[in-house]
Amino acid sequence: IDFLFLIAYSVFLALASMQLALKFSERWIWWFRIGVAVAWLQLTAAILDGIENIALFNLLTGNQQLFLSGLAFYCASVKFFFVFVGIVFIVLSLAMKAVFARKGV
Repeated sequence: IDFLFLIAYSVFLALASMQLALKFSERWIWWFRIGVAVAWLQLTAAILDGIENIALFNLLTGNQQLFLSGLAFYCASVKFFFVFVGIVFIVLSLAMKAVFARKGV
């Protein structure tokens, strides 16, 4: 089930980032480029989540290789950072969109 969830959240965050980045593509090309990078980070986060899941599954099934716990930890850490960056980008983009709409820009 977690594999379905990682596909869902990463695709949602990537599409939301791209859609919001497109709103600023004419005004602020640099914000658009950040949005594209953030969208790719979400897909990278999904890959890291999959690696983490496989490492944790191997640990749960009795594989005692020491590197698996470290691999799961580092994949999870980077994944959560990428997801956090995506959420921050989305929140900031929505706030800027609301401010511009209020000012009539």
